[in-house]
Amino acid sequence: MTPIYEAMGRIAINKPDSNLVNFKDSPNGGGDYSDPTDMDTEVTIPQSDLLALQVIKALNLDKMPEFGGRASARTTDNLAPDPLQVDSARTSALLGGFKGGLRVALKPNTRIVEIRYVSTNPQLAASIVNTLASTYVEQNFKTKFESTMQASDWLSKQLVDLQMKVETSQEKLVKFQREHEILGTDEKQNIITEKLAELNKELTAAESARMEKESIFRLVGSGDAEIVAATAGALEAGGAGGSGGLAPLLGSLRSKQADLKIQVAELSTQFGPSYPKVAQLNDQLKEVDAQIEQELKKITNRVRGQYLAAQQQETMLRAEFDKQKQEANKLNESAIQYTLLKRDVDVNRQLMKACSKN
Repeated sequence: MTPIYEAMGRIAINKPDSNLVNFKDSPNGGGDYSDPTDMDTEVTIPQSDLLALQVIKALNLDKMPEFGGRASARTTDNLAPDPLQVDSARTSALLGGFKGGLRVALKPNTRIVEIRYVSTNPQLAASIVNTLASTYVEQNFKTKFESTMQASDWLSKQLVDLQMKVETSQEKLVKFQREHEILGTDEKQNIITEKLAELNKELTAAESARMEKESIFRLVGSGDAEIVAATAGALEAGGAGGSGGLAPLLGSLRSKQADLKIQVAELSTQFGPSYPKVAQLNDQLKEVDAQIEQELKKITNRVRGQYLAAQQQETMLRAEFDKQKQEANKLNESAIQYTLLKRDVDVNRQLMKACSKN
């Protein structure tokens, strides 16, 4: 029986660098996750036509009879290193003979790939395993190097684009701040909000004061002396100063009026309306009546003036409140746009920072 020899070698497959392309600061960039299919892919690489042709060429296996080769063959330059270009019968026969003795398997629950080759020539079997392993390692380094260079080129282009985006977004933000006079949205918004609340409070108080003055004005405007006197007295007692000190004078005049009327009535009954003293009292009564009428007008005019002043104050505060409310709405709209622009700046800066780290 012809002895059969099996050579075996092992390759440890390291975990891929997750930070090669992914950003280190990304949520999944620093994770320890690996795809189970990665190892299945690695197992197929040593069995590929590309690596097989490279080993055949390196060991001149195409000249060995056991692979269907001819010892007189001058060179292996005609072997295509690219599997896509493998279409000749000779190359197909060489690959078939080579792969007939090759076995590649993943050791269970490990990241170790075992390469086995069976041959009647022990030195040839060992050389094929060693050459295939070293070719795989070299090809792996080459692939990673190319991937790193591609990632580096891509990141360099992205970095340039992001720098331009940061500059553009920063210019937009500065321009927007200058056009809308935004120094700090939080601080300015707090000031406007506080001012709006203060104006609302003042407007409510002014509205109540106007309603009170209006009701008093309507009472005084009735022209009834009793009502006017009572209203003036109530204002004096309440400390509102509605009659401006006219209430006591009006009260004194009304008392004098009442006293004169009593005297006229008594003397008219006793001596008749033609009595000189009655005529004199009537003249005094007319004078007092005129004074009372004059005081009533003064009180009415003063109450009317206070009502109009309260009305004007309310109108002014309402206009200011509406203006401030529009300013607050405008600031809210500007703050939204400002936040969006600022977020663009922050995002572009973070992306540029991540690209720089990689």
